[in-house]
Amino acid sequence: MMTTTTETRSGPNLAPAFLDWWKARRAEYKRRRLLRRTRIDLSQLDDVILRDIGLTRGDVRGFDPAEHHWRWG
Repeated sequence: MMTTTTETRSGPNLAPAFLDWWKARRAEYKRRRLLRRTRIDLSQLDDVILRDIGLTRGDVRGFDPAEHHWRWG
């Protein structure tokens, strides 16, 4: 019996869906870690740079040093 990449003998292969979910989860974790660690004001960055790191202009208003965390738009 031949199997494909999406089907196994015991049923559908969930590995591709799991890997997609895992990669998205890791990307979100890395994006949030970058926001926590960086000390620059992201609201001053160019839209192209924001897109490259996975953000949009509406995602962030800037870092509030008094509160020690990012204020989300």
